[in-house]
Parts: sequence; structure tokens; C-alpha cells
Amino acid sequence: MELDTVDSDQHQIKSGKIRYISMTSTGHPIRLLREDVALVHGWEEDTAEQGGRRFPVRNVYLDVVGKRNGLWQIVIWQILASQWAQPHR
Repeated sequence: MELDTVDSDQHQIKSGKIRYISMTSTGHPIRLLREDVALVHGWEEDTAEQGGRRFPVRNVYLDVVGKRNGLWQIVIWQILASQWAQPHR
């Protein structure tokens, strides 16, 4: 199993190895831990293209967000590719 990192994901996108056609994010339950820290849990269904073939990608993610200078910002995130389907034929 290969571990993806932000750098490896950005490289694949910048190099054109993989291209995201659409991204649909749903379900955003928010758990406020303090007035300036919250957890956001969600999932997304994307369509990606690699080598000229399109396929669905389903992800589950968890963001830790913090309020800095009055704005909510992602501090750290974790994403799990829960299902990489076979490329569309």
C-alpha cells in the first residue's frame, strides 16, 4: 500500500497524471470543541481522469479547523480514499 501525501497528490495533479473532473462534498457534521476549535467530518464523491479514463473516487475526511483572526481555517486534515472504482470503459 502506498501512502499519499499532500506533495505527491499535488505532483500528480500538476503533472497532469490525474485530473479531477468534478468534486461533490456532502455531509458536514461539525463538532465544536471550543469556541475557536472544531472538527468537521464529511465525505465526497469525485470523478477523476487518469490516462484518458474516467472513474469515481469516494473519500471520507476529517478536518480540524481553528479560528484565527476571526476566520475559520483548516489546521490539519485527514482523508481516506474509501473506494477507488475501476475506470469507466
